[in-house]
Amino acid sequence: MFAFLLAAALAVPTPSPTISPLPAGVVQWYARRGADASGLDVSLVRAVIDAESGGDPDAVSKAGAAGLMQLQPDTASDCGLRDRFDAEGNVVCGARTLGYLVHRYGVWQGIAAYNFGAGNVTASGDHLSKMPPETQNYVKTVIDRYDALQHAPVETQPPWTAFPRAAARQSWDGALTNLCAMDPLIITCAPVGAEIALGDTPHLPHTPELLGKTARAVREAGGSIVHVHCRNDDGSNTHDVARFRQAYEQIRASSDLIVQFSTGGAIGMTPQERASVLQLRPEMATLTCGSVNFGDEIFENSFPIMRGILEKMHEFEVRPELEIFDKGHLANARRLAKEGLLTFPQHVDLVLGVPGGLEATVQNLCDLVDDLPPGCTWSVAGIGRAQIAMALAAIAMGGHVRVGLEDNLYYAKGVLARNEDLVARVARISEEAGRPVATPDQAREILGLRKLTPA
Repeated sequence: MFAFLLAAALAVPTPSPTISPLPAGVVQWYARRGADASGLDVSLVRAVIDAESGGDPDAVSKAGAAGLMQLQPDTASDCGLRDRFDAEGNVVCGARTLGYLVHRYGVWQGIAAYNFGAGNVTASGDHLSKMPPETQNYVKTVIDRYDALQHAPVETQPPWTAFPRAAARQSWDGALTNLCAMDPLIITCAPVGAEIALGDTPHLPHTPELLGKTARAVREAGGSIVHVHCRNDDGSNTHDVARFRQAYEQIRASSDLIVQFSTGGAIGMTPQERASVLQLRPEMATLTCGSVNFGDEIFENSFPIMRGILEKMHEFEVRPELEIFDKGHLANARRLAKEGLLTFPQHVDLVLGVPGGLEATVQNLCDLVDDLPPGCTWSVAGIGRAQIAMALAAIAMGGHVRVGLEDNLYYAKGVLARNEDLVARVARISEEAGRPVATPDQAREILGLRKLTPA
């Protein structure tokens, strides 16, 4: 199981003569992905990349280690990585391996173990002087490089901005071969929403009790997050705090799902109503990052409204999920960050296919993902018949997926869906393609949320 702890890159890599090292900003982007996956300082991940491969994704050592972080076949296999020359997968795998070693042995010992092998470091009594000169030099090189990066950090540059768009798209087209190297898929279920009438489907969980039962079924189907709107018993929309409290208690009694409240509410609700439920301190809540036409109506989210909701999120320590209906909404989020109300990275939900918003196409999805701030995780919510197409694209691209009756009433043409069936379908497709589905606790780790403590 821990064969990767004994594997080490023992020789200086020989760069491919036909591939130049990547631009510094692109290497930094991959280092950031590794840091996000491992919890390590990005400068440490970058320093190891520089020492291992000099930023050459095709580097191969005399001992057979390959890629940016010089993975041996056993190491890659333990990570579920099929292609060691997949730059992002290589760095994520290498960083997680390094993170394990650092957290177990200490910083310099972990660096030494990455080069020399954990068993050899233990056998040396953790004395660097008793290790081979090559390992001593390696540790010094990494630490010196780390110190330099701390004082002169490198700006990130996503790979799709450094190379032709066709190359970036081609890499995504081949991503299915590397699904095991991605984070487990987080599936969010939005079971209610604000637009569906009770007469539209018999499967709408419009009471707190039904939400609790739905949460249990969604969890069993593979869901990690439940996105909560509430209704009155007659089906009308409500943002009443007492009703949300009942829903929260029913969901928590039935499952360990991450509970994410809507602050969008329904069109016509005041900003104060929409933010009032944050006092219940859910783990997450949505923040729509701009106004958008919603059919014939307008879903208003001016900067004063967004600022007010964010202030309440800060007050009650609720993690935002940024809801993006159009590309300009990302610019709005950056403006909020410049004002100090928001920090990146964040989790972002790309809502595509709303009449009046950005259309649900793979091209539009790729454009939005291209424009995300570095380190952000993302999911996509495709509206109506676009739900499954957007889910398939997100699975292949390394994103996450939102499904549910809020976004789509039908499982197939003429067949009304149940929330758990929509979740189960996406989970099955992802797992059959080789990408595992996240448990709620794995989703918490990916999103940087605190682990749920028993009541």
